[in-house]
Amino acid sequence: MLESHAILSPEPTVVLDCLSDLRFATNPLVCEGDIGIRFYVGMPLCTSDGLVLGVLSLVDTQPRDRVRIAELQKLRQVTDTVMHRFEDLSVGTTKTRWDQQAAFQRQCEMDLELD
Repeated sequence: MLESHAILSPEPTVVLDCLSDLRFATNPLVCEGDIGIRFYVGMPLCTSDGLVLGVLSLVDTQPRDRVRIAELQKLRQVTDTVMHRFEDLSVGTTKTRWDQQAAFQRQCEMDLELD
């Protein structure tokens, strides 16, 4: 997996030509079949407390000679947006569960009072 390298670093993993990189050259996605990945960028998806949940990857079948800093900054913005949204959903889900549990507990207490 190409992502296994990117998930270990807080910084983006940039591979301009996967066939020239020993970490990737023998990967079947690079050297076999119809895919033939040549360019790879992997940006870790990190929570606000530093937990890495996955990797946002960009690939191309053509190698590149460079990646602009502005392009990496845009990719970082995308990953930050994804993670903020993910954490918002996670917080909302947790709050909903707490609200449901509190409502259930209140209902149980009311049922006990009626008995």
